[in-house]
This record gives sequence, structure tokens and C-alpha cells, in this order.
Amino acid sequence: MGWRSETVFGDTNAAPVTCRLAARLAAVGSSVRAEFESPLGHRGYRLLAADLARATGPGSLAEVPGSRHPLTFSGASAVQVPPGGRVLSDPVRLSAHPGDLITVTFTAGAGDVSVKAAWTEPYSCAQGVVPLAAPASAFTLARSQAYLRTVLVDGPAQRSIVALGDSLTENSQSEPTASYLRWTDELVAHGVNVVNAGVSGGELTQLGYYGAFTGMQRLRQVLVEPGITDVVLEVGTNDLADHVPAGTLLAAYREAAALVRSYGARMWITTIPPRGDIRWSGAYEVQRKRLNSLFRNGFLSQIDAHPIDLDAVVRDPLRAGVLNPVYDVGDHLHLSPAGEKVFASAVASALGLQ
Repeated sequence: MGWRSETVFGDTNAAPVTCRLAARLAAVGSSVRAEFESPLGHRGYRLLAADLARATGPGSLAEVPGSRHPLTFSGASAVQVPPGGRVLSDPVRLSAHPGDLITVTFTAGAGDVSVKAAWTEPYSCAQGVVPLAAPASAFTLARSQAYLRTVLVDGPAQRSIVALGDSLTENSQSEPTASYLRWTDELVAHGVNVVNAGVSGGELTQLGYYGAFTGMQRLRQVLVEPGITDVVLEVGTNDLADHVPAGTLLAAYREAAALVRSYGARMWITTIPPRGDIRWSGAYEVQRKRLNSLFRNGFLSQIDAHPIDLDAVVRDPLRAGVLNPVYDVGDHLHLSPAGEKVFASAVASALGLQ
């Protein structure tokens, strides 16, 4: 997998729209395919046209001249995306490497569409049908609706890692668009194939703060993608802050590990880092420490999962239960760029990527 967009819930778009997004690829390959989806609903939508190009640089929707490739679907330029379904484009010959920037431009008719809670990469639209080759200045309409789900990179067999988490993985709240400072971006910059499937406010056992699908639902969705070898699961702090007992979380971790194993992939679960925002309380802290103790003392091996001790690397060494100020973006929950780097290092060490 070369890129992933984690969506939150379904919505309806009443009129055709033309959109362009920029994506940073994470995999090595010789061709790419774009996957569009529609949520469960009544109509789906008609994908009228789409193309792919190289982006001129981070944060830009401008395309490198001469790099545009039309997308086809079983040879056709238009395709119906059915309710709750996905369509995958034919392969486009394109040399891909971790860190490569592409744009995907498309026109979609009215219908049911997924929504994202936040955008960490450039994305903008124009009302109605606009030429796909239009300059970046044509796309000025901010939208939260997400049509493109995944970019697949076809190439040699390689380790393919999915980071499935909450805002500590997506980190849309504390980093500017296309800053590429998240822990997953740190690994991509070093040639690791890891895609970011984080959703701010996400929870494992129930709907997230912003209506995000449960972590279990999202895990089932991502595992159907081909070639995944590892899943790094960073989720749980929002469950605790939303009154989910530690015992319920443990059962969910067990179920998640079994699901990943059934797809032939390896499961990695992070300890839950310190938290000190207004949603946190002493009761939640007791539950957090209980979970982390179990993770470090055999529970994960019992469920055939592997630990990444995020808590150990980002906590204040002198104050138990407090995020290290060096790694605190300022809200006592999310990580600074320095914190992202140590998170990435912990993942790399655990997974043997160093």
C-alpha cells in the first residue's frame, strides 16, 4: 500500500464536483492504482473522470508539466462506485519511491460520499465539472468529503506497515498541512513503507469523538487491502477518557490481534502514553497504568501481539504519568516534532527497521 485516507462517516453530495488532492507515497514500485470508495447508502456515485500526476512539491496542488496520466477502470474512463463499494483503477506506469508526491484529480457526480475529520495533505475542489488539467488555482473550495481511499503501489514484495491509531498517529491538530512531521512520515523519510491510518478522536471499542468508525471497524476495512505485513495499533487513550473499562479494552485488543493474525500479518500494540488534558482524570490514569503493566508483562504475547513501549519513551522520567515537556506540543496529550521522532525511533527499534 502506498497511501491511505481514513474516513469518518458517510455524507451526501448534491451536485457534481471536481477535486484534487496531493498524496505522499510510501512504497517502492513501478506502477500505481487508485481506489475510490462510497460509504453504505442508497446511491453511491458516478466517477466521471480521473487522472494522476506528479506534484511539484509538498503542500502544492500544482502538477509537474507532462506528468499527467488518465485513470481508467477496466479500460473505461468513467465508472459507477456502488453503495458501500470500492473501485480500483487500472495500473498506471509510474516509478514510485517512498516520499514521492503525486496528485489525483477527479470529477464525481452527486451521490453518497465518505467524510474525513481532518486533512493532513492538500485537498481542494471546484464546483461542477472542471477540466482535470486545470491549474491548482482552480481548486479553491474546501471540502471534507473524501472519495479517494487508497493508492496502491505495485512492485517487488516488500514489508508494508499500516499505522492504525487516533490523533497521536494522525496528528492533524498540532501539525500544519503537508508538514510531514508525524512519526509515520519520519519512517517514510528513511525509506520505510508505512501508511498513516490515524483518525483524530478515534477509539477502538466504540465510535470516536467526531463520529469516527470504531477501531475494530477500521481495522477490518484496512486488512482487505493487499500485501499488508504489519499493523501498528496505537489507540486506547480516548476509550479510557470515554469511560471504557480496561477489561473491555483488553477484550478488544485480543479480538484485534486475532483478526490481524487471520490475515497473515503481524500485530504491534503501543503502550498508552501519559495524558493531562481536561478530559483526563485520576481514575483513567489508574486504568492506563494497569493496561501498560499488562502489556509489559505477558498479555501481548498471550494474544500473539508485540509491544512498542510508547509510554516509556515519551513520559517525563522524573514525574510518573506526565508527558515529557520536550515531547509535549503544549496540550499535554499530542506530541511535538521531537516527540514524533522518538515515537518513530521506538517503532523502528521494535520492528527491526534500524
